[in-house]
Amino acid sequence: MRRTSADAARSRQKLPGARGGIVAVQRRRRGPVERKVRADVGALVTAHPMGEALAEMSYSLARALDDGAGLATAAVNRELRANLMELSRLAVDDGDSFADELSAPVRHGTPPG
Repeated sequence: MRRTSADAARSRQKLPGARGGIVAVQRRRRGPVERKVRADVGALVTAHPMGEALAEMSYSLARALDDGAGLATAAVNRELRANLMELSRLAVDDGDSFADELSAPVRHGTPPG
């Protein structure tokens, strides 16, 4: 029997379990830093295109801290803090009227209102 390109594509898709076995992947437990970072990032809503990439980088840095960054701990902490600060800068909260008042332009001589 001759194999077609469709058969080859199907066999490539089944590579992990091609021998009939079930591939078990142990789920890694999140450490305390990663859990906290995920909660903080979840509270920041951003529409900026870089938001997702910064969030994923933050998760990776948090994992590195949880796994023990060794001599690079201080550098990883600084980078994580910078990522979180950038994410907070990009955060969008359209329902905050107080923030809208704070960012409204002020003209001298005219009463606010």
